[in-house]
Amino acid sequence: DDYRFVYGLIRKNMYDLYVKHWGKWQAKVIREGIDARKIKIVEVDGKRVGFYSFEIRKESSHINDLQIVENMQGRGLGTCLVGLMEKESLRKKRDKIRLRVFTDNPAKKLYVKLGFKVFIDEEDSVVLEKKV
Repeated sequence: DDYRFVYGLIRKNMYDLYVKHWGKWQAKVIREGIDARKIKIVEVDGKRVGFYSFEIRKESSHINDLQIVENMQGRGLGTCLVGLMEKESLRKKRDKIRLRVFTDNPAKKLYVKLGFKVFIDEEDSVVLEKKV
């Protein structure tokens, strides 16, 4: 059930961007990218409202994915979750946190507002980094 929630939320939030940048929805790529060991489901009042996928890497922490249901976006939940990941990064002695985002993804504005800066600029996406 959690897997269906995660896949469905990715599809709902990201479908248009993936089709625009990849030419089509690539269900197999998305399914293979869902790693249950790294995903945390977010609930508010017992209801699933999002998830995030986060990992500690050699040189930095990495946000693999952060998705929030549409009716909960813009309420500070994303900011709160990024803050939790920053605290975990520091606990694991990583002073940088990174993520990759499409350049035209509206979520990029949130990351920039939270202090992330372009680390690598690619054609359709950027890797953002924040020192924590």
